[in-house]
Amino acid sequence: MSDISIVIASHSGYGHTAQIATAVADGARSLAGTHVHRVDVASLSDADWELLDAADAIIFGTPTYMGTASGAFHAFAEASSKRWMTRAWSDKLAAGFTNSGSMSGDKLHTLQYLSLLAAQHGMLWVSLNLLPGWNTTTSSPQDDNRLGFYLGAGAQSFNDTPAVHDADLNTARHLGRRVAEHTRIHRAGLAAAAHCHGSCSSGVCAGQCLAGAGEDMSTATAIMNVCDDVSGRGGRGSHDSRAGVERDVREGHGGGRGLLRAA
Repeated sequence: MSDISIVIASHSGYGHTAQIATAVADGARSLAGTHVHRVDVASLSDADWELLDAADAIIFGTPTYMGTASGAFHAFAEASSKRWMTRAWSDKLAAGFTNSGSMSGDKLHTLQYLSLLAAQHGMLWVSLNLLPGWNTTTSSPQDDNRLGFYLGAGAQSFNDTPAVHDADLNTARHLGRRVAEHTRIHRAGLAAAAHCHGSCSSGVCAGQCLAGAGEDMSTATAIMNVCDDVSGRGGRGSHDSRAGVERDVREGHGGGRGLLRAA
């Protein structure tokens, strides 16, 4: 299992967004083998740009000011156009988070802006995938995703206190973990495609790819999907061989890990 690198590129005007960035980082680090770096987009060094270029995933973060990202973040986005021209960030994973003083604060527009920035770079956006909380008479403002965003993580912090709501921090941790999980699957799939291209036959390729699959069944399944697609297999023999590989995963054969135990 190879390590993955995630960079959180964010700006914080008064400290709230910085706390959310810390929570995102904590969530990402909760997946073993994940290296997380944070860069302040208001003061990027050459070394920071190199971290961004080398990352497997970039998570963008900014406060929402006047219905959009902060001026410092906009300046960073414009400066990233050099990477846009060379497609340096193409096919990296991306996600985003934002904070404002009001419950709405037009944060959706900021998340849309972040996802559009990622799209211009050819990046692959990871959504929040967390059902909204605090939307029934029996729910609570302590629910995760209490503000009901889907595109990314949204937070609301009162302007007259430095505190960030615990539910919003939990939501941010969820986003960080989710990005880390999908980054690992993406990396494994790319490695499988490179390994399998032009050499897949019967069920052998799936088994070979699975040997380096990592430590969860979702990763193993993603790799076998890539192998099947690259080889163009789809008949009965493919299904039989795939079932055999999946059985080996559950029982710990082949790679000897019993990957399903960690699923």
